[in-house]
Amino acid sequence: EEAISAVKSYKGEVSGKLKVGCSTIPGTFIIPYFIGSFIKKYPGARVNLFTGDSRDIVNKVASGKLELGVVGAIFRNNKVTFEEILNDELVLVVYPGHKLLRKKRVTISDLKKYPYVNREYGSGTREFVEKYLMENGLELSDLNIVLEVGSTEAVCHAIKAKVGVSIVSRRAVEDDVGCGCLEIVPFHNLRMLRHFYLVENEVRSKSTVYKAFVNELREWSSSEEENIYKV
Repeated sequence: EEAISAVKSYKGEVSGKLKVGCSTIPGTFIIPYFIGSFIKKYPGARVNLFTGDSRDIVNKVASGKLELGVVGAIFRNNKVTFEEILNDELVLVVYPGHKLLRKKRVTISDLKKYPYVNREYGSGTREFVEKYLMENGLELSDLNIVLEVGSTEAVCHAIKAKVGVSIVSRRAVEDDVGCGCLEIVPFHNLRMLRHFYLVENEVRSKSTVYKAFVNELREWSSSEEENIYKV
């Protein structure tokens, strides 16, 4: 099978397997939609999609276990490069009836007053929130963190169970907000915007399916539909 794929690659045909790693948000809510359109255009391609936290994905691309990745934070590694590829917005999410919904002006400092559900170490969301807090005069240790979990889905379930509030990707809660299970509380004069990054191994050889995947992803991500969250 690998020999056949190599011959097709030599001829310029897009076929064969590709191992792609994504952090939670792009791996769950974005990249699967892109892969659907990619496979439709290149039916000879096969994509294995792995999810993990951003740090883990970066390390696996650097070690060669994954061919490329899409992550929510930059973790420096001299074996990989990072390229801004997608946009995202983080929002404060609470359960229906929460006190913050009755507050006229919610600031980042208000987070200190309520139990908070946090992502695990290595999460791109956690990394971004921690930096954002520091830029606004706060530290993660200032929050009343009552629970740390390993996925965005677990965060959302914890909020529904009234364990606490959290900051998560808007993409991850659109369905729950739409059905009234969760609610978004906007910060006063503040939007939390971030990038997702394409991670590539500098020295790894690039197959035809690899090159097609990256080129199509760049084109797809630059479309108006996929730039809802302007940074």
